[in-house]
Amino acid sequence: MGGIFSGRKPSRTAKPFPEQFVALDIRKLQKSDGLKPGAAYNLHMYNQGKKCGIFSIVVYDDCLELKYSPFDNQTNLFPYQTIGIARTACHFGGDRPWFLCPGDQCSKRVAILYGPNSMLCRHCWGIAYQSQRENQIQRMFRKLRSIEASYTGRPNNSAPKDRTRPKGMHIRTFERLQEKHQRMFTEMQFAQIEEFRRLDDILSDWA
Repeated sequence: MGGIFSGRKPSRTAKPFPEQFVALDIRKLQKSDGLKPGAAYNLHMYNQGKKCGIFSIVVYDDCLELKYSPFDNQTNLFPYQTIGIARTACHFGGDRPWFLCPGDQCSKRVAILYGPNSMLCRHCWGIAYQSQRENQIQRMFRKLRSIEASYTGRPNNSAPKDRTRPKGMHIRTFERLQEKHQRMFTEMQFAQIEEFRRLDDILSDWA
């Protein structure tokens, strides 16, 4: 009753998260040769390592037909959907496939559709990116983690001096990462100080 897949779209005032949906990525279908006309197969879907359902897919020349069956609730039946497929030429030959969103007055070319009761694009569902749900410090922290994943060293806000150059990485590349890490590390520290000051001012007003 009233869930994200109960037949009605989420509230526009509280944007849903991608994790609340079953996502179908056309790039993964192409990579696994799942877009060949005439192909018919079942695609097992997983969420955090657990099977959540199965897409039954039939591929045609310019569209595919799919039906989702939830793994833990066989009484919750979802209708068949026909999803159009468009292709754009690549600069170095071949083409790139896109889903055509079946949403009302949409038809956007997208790589990912979200469902399962209605497979629609991110715009139709009003799905928010992760960065849209984060404050300034959280965004900095995520960027810092992304830099740290590029080379070895201690995590958890470790300073650049604690990080080491991986075997095979060019010295100049390592130096650029060090500079970027140092800049982001310093900016995050200043942002945390400003946040503490802001919270202290709020608490002082309440006192």
